[in-house]
Amino acid sequence: MTDDGSPRANHRNRFIVTGMDCAACATKVTNAVKRLPGVVDVSVSVSSGAMLVAHDDADANEIVSEVAALGYRAYPDAAGDTQDGETRHGSPDRARGNDEHGH
Repeated sequence: MTDDGSPRANHRNRFIVTGMDCAACATKVTNAVKRLPGVVDVSVSVSSGAMLVAHDDADANEIVSEVAALGYRAYPDAAGDTQDGETRHGSPDRARGNDEHGH
């Protein structure tokens, strides 16, 4: 736990997510990934096409599969991963897909 009582994650992994084009897309992805075992927090940015997942031993393949089930494409961006308080800054890949996902 952190000082403010929120859960502390041992790992943070950054993913590039393509196909999102609005806040509703980000909300769907956030809610789905938050339900996965070991996930502590999820932050999704439509403008950068990125997702940061704070977790304790969540499976990256399971995260990618969960996002794909929603009609988007996700892949790990190791340049933005952190572990145990270590911080790395990767440049965002702003690739976007043109997948139709039925708003």
